[in-house]
Amino acid sequence: MIYENMADLSKYWFLQNRKEKGAPVGISECSIRTEFNERNPHALRPSDYDEWTSSGWKKVELPEELWLISPDRKYLFDIRWFHYGFVVSERFLELLLSDSTQPFVYREIIIRNRKRIITEGKYYYLRFYSDTSNLIDKDRSQLSYNKKHGYISAIKHLSIVEDVPWNVFMISDAVLLDKLFISESFRQKCLDLKLIGSDILPAQEAGLSQFF
Repeated sequence: MIYENMADLSKYWFLQNRKEKGAPVGISECSIRTEFNERNPHALRPSDYDEWTSSGWKKVELPEELWLISPDRKYLFDIRWFHYGFVVSERFLELLLSDSTQPFVYREIIIRNRKRIITEGKYYYLRFYSDTSNLIDKDRSQLSYNKKHGYISAIKHLSIVEDVPWNVFMISDAVLLDKLFISESFRQKCLDLKLIGSDILPAQEAGLSQFF
């Protein structure tokens, strides 16, 4: 469900995967590679191990060539979380570049299975950088913490600080790692775009959804 008339409910929203034809709930079974090997597409190469493949929030340089190897027959979606970043359609990337967005790097990614390319348009892999864990309003949120290590282990109700400097951003906390947050103005742009494979939900609910 897309919340059309609830601007007064939430200042911020997040994108939640919705399953539909060509848009699986997640793409975790895919592999990301810097070359395509017809004999063994999923095989790792030395170039597949580098700083860009690790977690973290510093700026990284993405390889010149990227391939997403999929077990599926067709993809048609605007955004999916994958490997510390997102795979996005060209039209969604253009939307990000046209607005105030948390800094990110991106590179075109070719999506295919063993036999052929499975997308009609261009797709891109992008990674946000900059630690944004301070965007959680911990006084107004309902949080649970790991007793041994002290990190946030669950979020029953999420509240975001008032002065976020971007209209599109991530929150660099493990519980929210696969979520892209957006402002009300960017939500309207997404509604106009008619996102494929995504629902737009109030940010308060972001901690209740599962990882994909």
